Amino acid sequence: MAVDIYRPEQWHDFFVMVGGGAAALTGLVFVALSLNLESIAKDATHRYRANGISALIPSVSWYT
Repeated sequence: MAVDIYRPEQWHDFFVMVGGGAAALTGLVFVALSLNLESIAKDATHRYRANGISALIPSVSWYT
């Protein structure tokens, strides 16, 4: 007797929650970068981190 363990309909709400959380955090990164733009532009370390985060955001939105 084979039992089907994976039932996608039971995971739907979880995936919706994870996708919504990822979208909200991505939006907060954009807000944080835009509010601190002057201080980010002045410091090279912050500028490099902002560039790295900006490069990773499309990959987060692609996988969610």
